[in-house]
Amino acid sequence: MSRVRARGTALGALAALALAAAGAAPGAPGPGGREPLGWYDRHAEGWFWYKDPPPEEERKEEAEERPAAPAPQAAPPAPLAAEQLSADPREALRRLREQLEIAQARAVMEPTPENVRAYMAINLAVQRRAERFANVWQRVLWEHPELDPRTEQPVAQAAIHAWRDWVAGKVRERLRAAAARWGIWYFYDSTCPYCRRMAPVLRRFADEHGFHVLAIALDGVPVPEFPDARPDTRGWKERLGVTTVPALFLVDPRERKVVSLGAGYMAPSELAERIYTALEGHPPGAPAATGAGPAIREASL
Repeated sequence: MSRVRARGTALGALAALALAAAGAAPGAPGPGGREPLGWYDRHAEGWFWYKDPPPEEERKEEAEERPAAPAPQAAPPAPLAAEQLSADPREALRRLREQLEIAQARAVMEPTPENVRAYMAINLAVQRRAERFANVWQRVLWEHPELDPRTEQPVAQAAIHAWRDWVAGKVRERLRAAAARWGIWYFYDSTCPYCRRMAPVLRRFADEHGFHVLAIALDGVPVPEFPDARPDTRGWKERLGVTTVPALFLVDPRERKVVSLGAGYMAPSELAERIYTALEGHPPGAPAATGAGPAIREASL
């Protein structure tokens, strides 16, 4: 009988503890009014103590973490109006460029929708002004073709081939006429590898265009292309300032005039262009106004 009573007493105590634990709110103070510590005081919450903070704490934390709103930006200046551009075009262009640069820098460094939109507006205004300028430029070229450089040096592929053929014909005519008055002096050294390459090229070039070539061997040794080469017994090297071989000069013996064509190996096309440029003062096919004038000087030959 005593055993049954003891068991009932124990079950009653356990039931009382269970009811007390079930009626306690999670996180409520433990026995004696102290804060609940450990699992034995907070066993009703289970093993995992993940709880959402109260709404007041959430709002407080969000307010602390939210970044401060940026200070209001001053409105960007509007693009210059037409009446502002007519007073001083240089100052107006400078101000327009400055507005564009400031708006671009602000949009890149602080890319807010307002800054980007302001830059796009100014950039669009500048683009439209540039398009109007380009359209007027094109119409002026149509009405005044003498101002269009493409009439002298075309850019269309078919026209380029025709232009090159025309220029080559003019060069051949000029060289043929020059060969009747001018000759070529050729300074070389038989041991120079570039001279050995240049000699056959110059021989064929002279035969094609009718030039007489006076070959001057600085070492006194003739070469197969110029078996009648002369040694430099009159000091022409010093008088003409020859420092590098092969060296070529265009010479008019009657008028005692000379034109330096340069030194080093030259292809036939390059040699023809140099002779034409030296006599005409501008490259083949280029306007005469772009040249520096004929490079002819007198010399004591």
